[in-house]
Amino acid sequence: QGKYERHPLNEPGPFYIEEGDCINCHGPVDKARDLVGFFEAPPELRGYNHCYIQRQPANPEEAKLLMQAMEASMCSGLRYCGDDPAILEQFKQAGLASRCDELSD
Repeated sequence: QGKYERHPLNEPGPFYIEEGDCINCHGPVDKARDLVGFFEAPPELRGYNHCYIQRQPANPEEAKLLMQAMEASMCSGLRYCGDDPAILEQFKQAGLASRCDELSD
């Protein structure tokens, strides 16, 4: 589920992007284009562009891509709510523990 409200376009799973926490930096999309999508709002919703997880990672390499996407992001909305010990350890080692629901306050 996650600690925070998910953007409605997120694919269900342990990686998610928090609703409303996107500043259109495109960093996550640039780093993990196959995993992170970008919703471009129609003119009547001006200003509501938002990235989202379009596909959950299928292997450890893709999970690392999402970690790189987190590092490239200008905000902290890309998060992990899973409990895989290997992935949690990678987050700790990368200094991204605050992006894990399991490891953050």
